[in-house]
Amino acid sequence: LATLDVACLDLYTGRMEFLKAGAPATYIRHNGKIIKIDFTSLPAGILQDISFARDRFSLAPGDIVLMVSDGATANGDAWIEEELLSWKGDSQSAKALSESIVERAYCQRTDGHDDDITALAAFVTAA
Repeated sequence: LATLDVACLDLYTGRMEFLKAGAPATYIRHNGKIIKIDFTSLPAGILQDISFARDRFSLAPGDIVLMVSDGATANGDAWIEEELLSWKGDSQSAKALSESIVERAYCQRTDGHDDDITALAAFVTAA
């Protein structure tokens, strides 16, 4: 059993394709709003013929894409959206945003489970 979370970006068009199997939402800050890429899908390995849930989104300069593991959303995800909306860092701070999300998720854990907490941020800049 494995959750899979894939994002493929076409660098020429700015279109990003999302493929998920049991993965939590991906968050995009676009024009000052949060777009949530979230599907109901089963992890790979639960049933024989599981296929990816798919979606596409056209990114623009200034957008931020944030992917997280389910350990980051164990206590809900409203705080992730707030953090992403208020993030003021420049395009060089994707690492800082990821670290901030992981640290805050770790501090909020109250369920007693030791699940992984992973975050990956990408900033879209003009060519």
